[in-house]
Amino acid sequence: MVDDDPDRYDAATLRFWREDAEALADYEKGIPKEAVCPLRFASIQMDSSCLWQPAHRLHKVWTRSGGRADFGFHEIAERHWKELHVSSKTQSLDPILDVVIANDTNATTVISALGFEPVAVWTVLKGLPVAYKISVVDTYTLRVGAVVPGRSQMLRIPDPIAVPPHGTGRYKLCLRSFRKAVRGNETLVRLCVTVDPVEWKSRLIYMGVY
Repeated sequence: MVDDDPDRYDAATLRFWREDAEALADYEKGIPKEAVCPLRFASIQMDSSCLWQPAHRLHKVWTRSGGRADFGFHEIAERHWKELHVSSKTQSLDPILDVVIANDTNATTVISALGFEPVAVWTVLKGLPVAYKISVVDTYTLRVGAVVPGRSQMLRIPDPIAVPPHGTGRYKLCLRSFRKAVRGNETLVRLCVTVDPVEWKSRLIYMGVY
């Protein structure tokens, strides 16, 4: 018995959520109590300067454990470029993520690196709102190498980002050559930031390409 209301969520979805939470908990074991969750990913969106948009097919994104990502993004198909008034000449084919992170602690948190972790990759035929304006600290480009599930790819930033107590920070991250690096057209990833020496991760994000 995994839920007392089986009509609300099926067992496969609940099992997936449990495994996702356990994976994050296992990673955080051994971290001092006062350091738990110094940062959280408050908002993850796609920047309008790239040819990506929110995914509308998350109900079809099933992993081997039978669950699905809570939100995600998909590359805009070329056949829709004209009607959406977009083009590869004016927008980036590589995903550019617009990320807001929040510091809920009483101390300044310093981010020294940021990136992403591939969780799963497969092939098939074929967001979160910001409540108020937050200035972008900077835009970073991470050149994506061979995608291996479970292996993070991080960009060490020359000027660390200081997030004030109970404050927020916002950055944009371009995943350069993401489409070429993914051996498949469906993937699950987590965004990551490093607060030395700990790597903090977001919940699962679905990203699909054509």
